[in-house]
Amino acid sequence: MIGRRTVRLRLGLERDNKRIFWAALFDEGAFGIYVTILPLYIASLGASPGQIGMVLGLAGLARIAMLTMSSYITDRVPPRQLIALSRGLGIIGLAILGLSTTWWLSLIGLIVAGTVIVSWPTISSIIAEDSRQGRQRMRAFTMIYTIAPSAALLVAPASGGLIADSFGFQAVFIAAGALKFTALAIYSDIRERPLPENKGYQGSLFDVGRNHPVRMVCLFMFATIFVMTVAMILVPNYMQDVHNVSLSTIGWFGSISAIGSIALGIGLNRISFLQKPQIVLMIAVGAVGVSALILLLGNIYWLFGLAFFLRGGFVVAWSVFYSLLAEVTPTWLRTRVYVVAEILGESGYSLAPFVAGIMFGVLPAMPLIAGMIAIIPLMVALLWLGRYIAPSDPEPDEDDTSPDSESESGRVTSTAPG
Repeated sequence: MIGRRTVRLRLGLERDNKRIFWAALFDEGAFGIYVTILPLYIASLGASPGQIGMVLGLAGLARIAMLTMSSYITDRVPPRQLIALSRGLGIIGLAILGLSTTWWLSLIGLIVAGTVIVSWPTISSIIAEDSRQGRQRMRAFTMIYTIAPSAALLVAPASGGLIADSFGFQAVFIAAGALKFTALAIYSDIRERPLPENKGYQGSLFDVGRNHPVRMVCLFMFATIFVMTVAMILVPNYMQDVHNVSLSTIGWFGSISAIGSIALGIGLNRISFLQKPQIVLMIAVGAVGVSALILLLGNIYWLFGLAFFLRGGFVVAWSVFYSLLAEVTPTWLRTRVYVVAEILGESGYSLAPFVAGIMFGVLPAMPLIAGMIAIIPLMVALLWLGRYIAPSDPEPDEDDTSPDSESESGRVTSTAPG
């Protein structure tokens, strides 16, 4: 009983959110245990660098297609059943992936495993419903979407590398499936909920595109994620092909990236003069550029460790865009904006492997070189993006959160969070 109370005090979450926290920990552990070595596994099935990029890219495009249908599915399938179904399909996808004998079968496995993305909007709704408004709700999202995944990624990539080195790639996917099954069991213990009700007008994709500040931030989000992914997606292959680094060591480097994400995220948010999201974004993107430079010029392990630490800026940069969008988006439109943001972010992450794979086939260092060069003007452009960020005014009343509350220029000045 004492132990249970200690956990409750540390997490500070309500019943269902506590279960989602632990489920997210195992869920991200399952993903992290194989994600770092995934390009190497596909290569071991006979895929060329271009085919590796195609597999990763097509799997990402499939996730985008599923994400566009998530609103339709969420309105028609009860939450707990939807979570269980998508997670169950995810386990089947991992089984297909682990049993693949050719690289194109791995694509089928990745597509099936990617069905878990359909239930994320439902999980977000449960988190919001199960927590009180204000700081309690913000804490719940932070604990579940930041702390739990980062904690899992401290251990999972290194574990995946050790398992692959000791028992082979297939053993990695067995371990990932076991972690996914544990997460599914925890998710199954959340309370059943009725289907969500449609509450008023929540905007359309046309409204998102019409709002100029929102449109600019979304486009920069796509460009930033695309450039960073081109630079970083095939780094494990580069480390093995160019520097002959073992799978277990690459796994440890993946864990160092998680440490970098936590350190950069916490550190940048604690420095008072770095409170503006676009400044944090510039530093995080710059860290990825420096990481690419070190990987190109370095030839000793401690430098590689530093490069992977700075590579953690990738996750920080991606998450900061959600803060930027909160600054420029009216309350009534936020639901649709975040759907568009997910689609654009996933698009950048999915299209980049095609480009990176072609570049890698020409020269293994080319994705790093291209990404590093592109990051320089991108950082300048991100500084210019600050002109679209409205001052942080208090949150408006519900009556003011309509399309008419925007100014003629499209800049939102009355709905930025305080």
